[in-house]
Amino acid sequence: MLSQLLEARRYGAIRRLVMADLDKAQRAYAVIDRVFSFEGGVKDVGDGKGVTRWGQTPEWLRQFKLPMPMTASDARRNYFTWLSMTQLLELCAFEGPLAMQVIDWSVHSGHIIPIRAMQVALGVKADGVIGPVTVRALQGADRSMIAKRVLSRRVRHGTKLVSDEPQDYQRYIEGWGDRWGTLIDSL
Repeated sequence: MLSQLLEARRYGAIRRLVMADLDKAQRAYAVIDRVFSFEGGVKDVGDGKGVTRWGQTPEWLRQFKLPMPMTASDARRNYFTWLSMTQLLELCAFEGPLAMQVIDWSVHSGHIIPIRAMQVALGVKADGVIGPVTVRALQGADRSMIAKRVLSRRVRHGTKLVSDEPQDYQRYIEGWGDRWGTLIDSL
């Protein structure tokens, strides 16, 4: 009888872990699908980085040792792998807009700057790594407010790029503004 109770308890704990992982994966794929709505398919946006495939440049693919996506499904798998490699997947453990804000900015600017912005908003060491300290801070935080602060920092970052180097970034500001507006509407 005791062994059956212990087994049932262990099964319940395992089931909760599996369900939490499934929820995290579902949230991650929802964020990836939202990124797809911004990034589109296969195109050359004229930034000198070559053809992007659903927002994945050849340089980015090499950096993370990911295969060239030939289909949207390939690109989704690449993004999920990248979320795991960078620990951005941990943000998908939480409901709300924070994961979208940080991950979308990470697709645009690399993951370090957005993670640091989130960490500053959380009041933890801004080392650009989502580790146990950051995750603990997220658990007790007002994540909606943190998401707003991250987006605010992103807008400031983007406008500074345009003002500091207009020859490189001026052509993107209209598209960035549309994207930021859509992200603001989702908060």
